[in-house]
Amino acid sequence: MLNNYDATQPYVINEQVLSYIVKFSCGFQRKVDEERRINLAKWSESTLYGQRVMADGLRDLNILAVAYLSSIPKSSTPAGAGKTSGGGTGSGSPQPISGTSYSSNALYKTQPSSYLDLSAINNIKASIQSGGPNSVSPITVHVHNCQALVVDGHHRLQAFIELGYTRVQIKYIHSNQISRYTVMTLGDLIEYAYK
Repeated sequence: MLNNYDATQPYVINEQVLSYIVKFSCGFQRKVDEERRINLAKWSESTLYGQRVMADGLRDLNILAVAYLSSIPKSSTPAGAGKTSGGGTGSGSPQPISGTSYSSNALYKTQPSSYLDLSAINNIKASIQSGGPNSVSPITVHVHNCQALVVDGHHRLQAFIELGYTRVQIKYIHSNQISRYTVMTLGDLIEYAYK
């Protein structure tokens, strides 16, 4: 195996010792590689867990936002509707807005009013007057920094405002869903937002 031990002379290694060293170092390297693989798997698992926690947090935030928006007193009676017009439903009493509603005056519009089509607004108004406020789709809204931005539904919002409604039915969406409703990005919506 080794020559006689002499601290002043280097070791002379024969083939048997060399093969042992190679086996030991390869085994050690395999052990290190296995530990790295296990650590990587643990890291990947914790990353996936973190992503799930974040998704759960976003879902909870959505629930809280809708709960907050829903907690605001709901008065779907159009201003001035009173006893005579019945909210345009012809039933003598206004129909309440079902689902989540929000103050029409608190919504931030993100589309210039010059883009609104008056005939489309009049058609929506006729639909609301004949079928009630729930006969049209909810206005799609994204809340950013305490501002409820209208993503889709500017014509519907204008129709409700013209009919004198103080609250409108809304549908809250996350920022990653904005592209389903408009070509604008969240940055565009924020930039163009006005009341």
